[in-house]
Amino acid sequence: MQHADSERQLGRLDNRIEILSTAHDKHISGLDSKIDKEIAKLLATYERYRNDVIKYAAGEFSKCQEQQMQTVTVLSNNNYLHPSITAFDRLKNQFVCMSVSQ
Repeated sequence: MQHADSERQLGRLDNRIEILSTAHDKHISGLDSKIDKEIAKLLATYERYRNDVIKYAAGEFSKCQEQQMQTVTVLSNNNYLHPSITAFDRLKNQFVCMSVSQ
């Protein structure tokens, strides 16, 4: 009789362990999916900010290029970049322009 009771208790414990193991596996599976969702959200946020930084950097680079071209245009129109004009000639031209305007 004791042997039969022990086997029944062992069977009930085995069933309980199986039920708890299944519940534990479901819980872990749920946590895995939550972790995967959070990782996907973080990656999407990273990609969005990375793209924003790239757009900003490209815009700033473009602005710098535009300002550089404007500066070169202004200097070349005023003959500052002409190789045959010396520094003395440039100063003389500025002085003459200043005298005339006054």
